[in-house]
Amino acid sequence: MHNLLKPTVKLIACKLLPVPSSATPLFALGRIAMTQSATALLERHHVNVSVLLARFQAGDFGSIGIEDRSANAQAMAKIGRILGLYRLLDKKALDAMTPEEQRHAPAVLVSTNGYRTTTTILTQRDI
Repeated sequence: MHNLLKPTVKLIACKLLPVPSSATPLFALGRIAMTQSATALLERHHVNVSVLLARFQAGDFGSIGIEDRSANAQAMAKIGRILGLYRLLDKKALDAMTPEEQRHAPAVLVSTNGYRTTTTILTQRDI
């Protein structure tokens, strides 16, 4: 995993994902770590990790299901893991896919542990 506190500087062109207008942080991220495969995937799709984390911290958890959204709400009120899933294709491409194809679209998971000491960014292959 990469430690983002001491990043290797590499300039890439990034596409900016929309950040919610209510981008006030709802919880602490703690130390941020990212797997090599997540780093490569974000670079390949030109996604800025800072914007992704801003969305996550503001309560935009991406493509997670209803159960995970409910669990996130409880976790923010108490101590619990917070999870986000972000598909890296644009809305037009995702809308043209079947639900099965969407499940296999490139995505990263973002997870903050219950004590808010660590946030990890990884791919589904890393699980």
